[in-house]
Amino acid sequence: MSFGAGRSGELWTATSEVVSFVRVMQPLSFGQSRQCGGFNVDPRCTPRYHEMASATMQISNAELDEAAKEFLRGLPKTKILVREGKRFMLCHAIPSDPLYGYCPRDSARWQHEVENIQADYLLVGHTHTPFIQR
Repeated sequence: MSFGAGRSGELWTATSEVVSFVRVMQPLSFGQSRQCGGFNVDPRCTPRYHEMASATMQISNAELDEAAKEFLRGLPKTKILVREGKRFMLCHAIPSDPLYGYCPRDSARWQHEVENIQADYLLVGHTHTPFIQR
Protein backbone atom coordinates (compact mmCIF):
# COMPACT_ATOMS: atom_id res chain seq x y z
CA MET A 1 0.00 0.00 0.00
CA SER A 2 1.35 3.39 -0.90
CA PHE A 3 -0.01 6.67 0.39
CA GLY A 4 0.47 10.03 -1.22
CA ALA A 5 -1.13 13.41 -1.23
CA GLY A 6 -1.32 13.54 -5.01
CA ARG A 7 -1.50 16.71 -7.03
CA SER A 8 -4.15 18.33 -4.90
CA GLY A 9 -2.00 18.24 -1.77
CA GLU A 10 -5.04 17.28 0.29
CA LEU A 11 -3.04 15.55 3.02
CA TRP A 12 -1.16 18.70 3.91
CA THR A 13 -4.29 20.58 4.86
CA ALA A 14 -4.74 17.91 7.53
CA THR A 15 -3.35 17.71 11.04
CA SER A 16 -1.01 15.41 12.91
CA GLU A 17 -4.08 13.19 13.43
CA VAL A 18 -3.94 12.22 9.75
CA VAL A 19 -0.24 11.41 9.98
CA SER A 20 -0.98 9.27 13.06
CA PHE A 21 -3.52 7.34 10.99
CA VAL A 22 -1.02 6.88 8.16
CA ARG A 23 1.63 5.73 10.64
CA VAL A 24 -0.69 2.95 11.81
CA MET A 25 -1.36 1.94 8.18
CA GLN A 26 2.38 1.31 7.63
CA PRO A 27 2.93 3.10 4.29
CA LEU A 28 5.70 1.96 2.03
CA SER A 29 6.64 5.20 0.36
CA PHE A 30 5.28 8.70 0.41
CA GLY A 31 6.55 10.71 -2.56
CA GLN A 32 6.39 14.48 -2.56
CA SER A 33 4.36 14.50 0.64
CA ARG A 34 7.38 13.08 2.45
CA GLN A 35 9.52 15.92 1.16
CA CYS A 36 7.08 18.76 1.72
CA GLY A 37 5.70 17.75 5.10
CA GLY A 38 8.87 16.22 6.50
CA PHE A 39 11.55 18.48 5.07
CA ASN A 40 9.62 21.69 4.23
CA VAL A 41 10.97 21.86 0.67
CA ASP A 42 9.40 23.19 -2.50
CA PRO A 43 6.94 20.60 -3.89
CA ARG A 44 8.23 21.28 -7.43
CA CYS A 45 4.75 21.05 -8.91
CA THR A 46 3.80 22.21 -12.36
CA PRO A 47 2.74 25.87 -12.57
CA ARG A 48 -0.91 24.80 -12.55
CA TYR A 49 -0.59 23.31 -9.04
CA HIS A 50 2.37 25.18 -7.54
CA GLU A 51 0.49 27.97 -5.76
CA MET A 52 -1.97 25.57 -4.16
CA ALA A 53 0.76 23.10 -3.16
CA SER A 54 2.86 25.85 -1.61
CA ALA A 55 -0.10 27.16 0.38
CA THR A 56 -1.04 23.72 1.67
CA MET A 57 2.60 23.06 2.57
CA GLN A 58 2.60 26.19 4.75
CA ILE A 59 -0.58 25.03 6.47
CA SER A 60 0.92 21.60 7.00
CA ASN A 61 4.05 22.97 8.56
CA ALA A 62 1.93 24.93 11.00
CA GLU A 63 -0.37 21.96 11.75
CA LEU A 64 2.01 19.00 11.88
CA ASP A 65 3.85 18.42 15.13
CA GLU A 66 7.52 17.50 15.17
CA ALA A 67 6.79 13.79 15.69
CA ALA A 68 4.64 13.72 12.54
CA LYS A 69 7.34 15.54 10.55
CA GLU A 70 10.00 13.14 11.83
CA PHE A 71 7.84 10.18 10.78
CA LEU A 72 7.48 11.61 7.26
CA ARG A 73 11.23 12.25 7.00
CA GLY A 74 11.84 8.58 7.85
CA LEU A 75 9.70 7.18 5.04
CA PRO A 76 11.65 5.61 2.16
CA LYS A 77 11.64 7.03 -1.36
CA THR A 78 11.30 3.52 -2.80
CA LYS A 79 10.46 0.10 -1.46
CA ILE A 80 10.96 -3.46 -2.68
CA LEU A 81 8.40 -6.06 -1.62
CA VAL A 82 8.50 -9.76 -2.34
CA ARG A 83 5.20 -11.58 -2.72
CA GLU A 84 4.94 -15.20 -3.88
CA GLY A 85 8.47 -15.08 -5.24
CA LYS A 86 7.94 -11.91 -7.29
CA ARG A 87 9.73 -8.64 -6.54
CA PHE A 88 7.70 -5.43 -6.64
CA MET A 89 9.33 -2.01 -6.62
CA LEU A 90 7.14 0.82 -5.37
CA CYS A 91 7.95 4.47 -5.87
CA HIS A 92 6.02 7.68 -6.22
CA ALA A 93 7.30 8.81 -9.60
CA ILE A 94 9.96 6.91 -11.59
CA PRO A 95 13.01 4.90 -10.44
CA SER A 96 15.54 7.43 -11.75
CA ASP A 97 13.79 10.27 -9.87
CA PRO A 98 11.44 8.64 -7.35
CA LEU A 99 10.03 11.88 -5.96
CA TYR A 100 9.66 14.27 -8.88
CA GLY A 101 10.22 12.47 -12.19
CA TYR A 102 7.32 12.46 -14.61
CA CYS A 103 6.84 9.99 -17.40
CA PRO A 104 3.51 9.78 -19.28
CA ARG A 105 2.11 6.33 -19.84
CA ASP A 106 2.87 6.27 -23.57
CA SER A 107 6.48 7.41 -23.17
CA ALA A 108 9.32 5.30 -24.56
CA ARG A 109 11.26 6.36 -21.44
CA TRP A 110 9.56 3.59 -19.43
CA GLN A 111 11.77 1.01 -21.14
CA HIS A 112 14.85 2.81 -19.79
CA GLU A 113 13.26 3.19 -16.35
CA VAL A 114 12.68 -0.55 -15.90
CA GLU A 115 16.00 -1.75 -17.33
CA ASN A 116 17.99 -1.10 -14.17
CA ILE A 117 15.58 -2.01 -11.40
CA GLN A 118 15.94 -5.23 -9.46
CA ALA A 119 12.25 -6.15 -9.57
CA ASP A 120 9.73 -8.06 -11.64
CA TYR A 121 7.11 -5.32 -11.36
CA LEU A 122 7.23 -1.55 -10.97
CA LEU A 123 4.33 0.23 -9.28
CA VAL A 124 4.22 4.03 -9.53
CA GLY A 125 1.61 6.66 -8.85
CA HIS A 126 2.83 10.12 -9.84
CA THR A 127 0.92 10.30 -13.12
CA HIS A 128 -2.47 9.63 -11.46
CA THR A 129 -3.27 7.71 -14.67
CA PRO A 130 -3.83 3.95 -14.45
CA PHE A 131 -1.93 1.92 -17.04
CA ILE A 132 -0.09 -1.36 -17.52
CA GLN A 133 2.97 -1.83 -19.70
CA ARG A 134 4.69 -5.11 -20.45
